[in-house]
Amino acid sequence: MARPKSGETNDKKQQFGMWLGLPVAARPGDSKTQYQICEKIGITKKTASKWRQDPLVQDTARNIIKLLAGNDQVEVLNAIIKDAKGGQAAQQRIFAEMMGWIGTRKPDGGGTPDFRVIFTTDNK
Repeated sequence: MARPKSGETNDKKQQFGMWLGLPVAARPGDSKTQYQICEKIGITKKTASKWRQDPLVQDTARNIIKLLAGNDQVEVLNAIIKDAKGGQAAQQRIFAEMMGWIGTRKPDGGGTPDFRVIFTTDNK
């Protein structure tokens, strides 16, 4: 199989990024799963896994999410923060991912930061 040209690869990365940015319910019927989108745009599952870390793919997905959220972005973010402060682990994780705290090193060079301590409140 011939290697794709650079422009063709970027087009496929953008298609994949757009797919990633869509909520599952909004994805076309023939592209609900990563396996299906890989087949549709002609890439392997291994390539898709690598592309998830690619800045072009991530930026494209973020732009789709922003576009879909429209003017509700602030409201959604405030709801996530409120629930995270209320102790809901899923929202704490989402917030930590948005802030880039998960998968990064602590400032002192130690292990992965424990994002839960940020939301611990002292009710004295």
